[in-house]
Amino acid sequence: MALSPIYKNEIRRSKLFAGFDKEALDQLFLRARLIHKKSGDPLFKKGDSASHFYIVRTGCAKQFLTSSSGHEKTLDVVRPSTALAEIQMFLDQAEHYCNCEMLEDGELFEFNCAEYMKILHQHPAYALPLISALSHKIQHQTEEIGNLTLADARHRLTHYIFSQIECDEKHQCDPTSLECESSDSCALQLPTSKATIASLLSIQRETFSRILGKMKAEEIISVKGSRIQITNLKKLRDSVV
Repeated sequence: MALSPIYKNEIRRSKLFAGFDKEALDQLFLRARLIHKKSGDPLFKKGDSASHFYIVRTGCAKQFLTSSSGHEKTLDVVRPSTALAEIQMFLDQAEHYCNCEMLEDGELFEFNCAEYMKILHQHPAYALPLISALSHKIQHQTEEIGNLTLADARHRLTHYIFSQIECDEKHQCDPTSLECESSDSCALQLPTSKATIASLLSIQRETFSRILGKMKAEEIISVKGSRIQITNLKKLRDSVV
């Protein structure tokens, strides 16, 4: 069943569809659908044919690899409004390079890669926002690799905290900026389990908890369940600048 037109405004928020006119979206929606997944449901496995890409609407998904010994490494936690597996459509005989499963119940928009590429061939100008979006994604991933390989565990966790902060000032706090002076307004809700985040940051689960405990003792943060309140933004910022 084709994707309902009621989702057009929602879809247009993604840079992958920036500039698409009504006719292009109508064409794409004919082979798109909204899928519902439960926590733990697989979305794809490493080596599967990458015939579709996705945008997470609700819930969140985990991309990961598993070693021959069964050790799991989290590569990314994909949250709402974020595209997933869109890069593979530009590869010949594209296959998924990792596994993906839902971390919680949610909905995803599923789009046909061949149909999307057909629209790009018909309207080459639509590719410019896409190139920009993919370039930003690659840059972010390159920075993440640098952070994982060059920074110590506390530095990695602190950077992660900054990336997840929800600020009452409606902007993301920047560890190199002094724009957000009110530490009381800054907090974050961990999007998934501490074990998954520790894997994402290449930190042992026990080390993750120990670093959080030390930050609490230093009165930099307070922790209540999965919510972290920043109690001293300057101290937190000084530890990464």
